[in-house]
Amino acid sequence: MNSAIEIVGAGIIVPAAVSASTIWLSRRFLSAQTSARYSASVAFAAAFCVGYLLLPSWAGLVPKRHWHWTPYLALAAAAIGPNSVSSGRHRVRRWLLYLVTAFVSAWLLVPSWASLQPPRSVCVPLLTGYLFLLAALLEPLLCRLPAAAISAQLIVSAACAAVLIAGFVSVTYAQIAGIAAAALIGVWVATLFSSGAASVRGLSLAYSVTVGGWAFIGCIEPQQPAFGLLLAPIAPLSLWFCVCGPLSRLRGRAAATIQTVLVLIHLTIAAGLMVVTSANPGVSL
Repeated sequence: MNSAIEIVGAGIIVPAAVSASTIWLSRRFLSAQTSARYSASVAFAAAFCVGYLLLPSWAGLVPKRHWHWTPYLALAAAAIGPNSVSSGRHRVRRWLLYLVTAFVSAWLLVPSWASLQPPRSVCVPLLTGYLFLLAALLEPLLCRLPAAAISAQLIVSAACAAVLIAGFVSVTYAQIAGIAAAALIGVWVATLFSSGAASVRGLSLAYSVTVGGWAFIGCIEPQQPAFGLLLAPIAPLSLWFCVCGPLSRLRGRAAATIQTVLVLIHLTIAAGLMVVTSANPGVSL
């Protein structure tokens, strides 16, 4: 029972409540422009950190393992992301901020294991590119689709990543990754009571570093890297099909249904790759 309370209460309810209340407070006491830019990103990072603090002592506050850096990286990304999308930032400068954040995150999250495959010298640039591209491609979607709709797909993707980590890698790691999904639930709830997709635009970098970072942490843990995990956080990028092309003409329930189907197809492929890798450890994907 204590374990269930810990997972449901501290791991889901508390982070969701923290993120939702943080957005509510920011809208009440900050200017509309500042709140729209920072509220979702800061709320997400604050909720993730609170959830992390409520974990047992194995979740160290003084980084001794590579994954101990994730709450600090979430806070940094939450501050940098919204600032980079301010109206005065040229796209190149925005991408440069994303790239620097992605590199620092990769440098801290990639362990120095002798057994690491690919080795650290390869993983650092690969993870840098992965986090950078995820943030850069996700950011425009956050202002082109309704805030509630895109937030819901972020939740599904983050939750799927946590479930895959639990099923194929580590329940402990999944518990932390699940906090990110719970924090996104609070953001989604807050968007239901507010209009304007721009209110979640600054969330892309924090989402990429936190959810993408935990997908990488889970990916490299098994002896045979679980590359299917890396597909889960990028599932929302499939919504570009709903922004460009014939599907962009859909509205209302039809649009929501297609968006959900696209993301679920992507996540099904990710789960399938995880099953194949687990069933055939010698297979290199």
